[in-house]
Amino acid sequence: MSREQTPSSRAAGTGLERWLIGLAALAASPIVPPYLGALAALSICALAGLFQTVSHATLVFDAGGPQQPVSSVALHATPGPLLLALSLCLLIRPQPGDEAA
Repeated sequence: MSREQTPSSRAAGTGLERWLIGLAALAASPIVPPYLGALAALSICALAGLFQTVSHATLVFDAGGPQQPVSSVALHATPGPLLLALSLCLLIRPQPGDEAA
C-alpha cells in the first residue's frame, strides 16, 4: 500500500533536502581550515582582493564628479589592491619548510 507522491510533495521534499545539505555543509565548515592550510586561505584572500579591485574600477574611472569626490573614492577603493598585492606576495614567497634546490 504505497502512496504515490504528488509533484508538489516531491518538490517540497527536494527543497527540504537542499536546505538540509546546505545546513550540513555549513555545520561542517569550521573543521575545514586546519586541513586546507594557509595556502588556501591566502588564495581566497587574493581572489577577494581581485574581485574588489575589479568591481571598483568603474568607480575609480568616474572619480571627481559631484557624486564621487576623489578623496572618498580613494579611501573606498584602496583596500582591494592592497589586499590583492599583500596576499599575492605572501602566496608566492617561499614557505619556511621549503628547501632551496
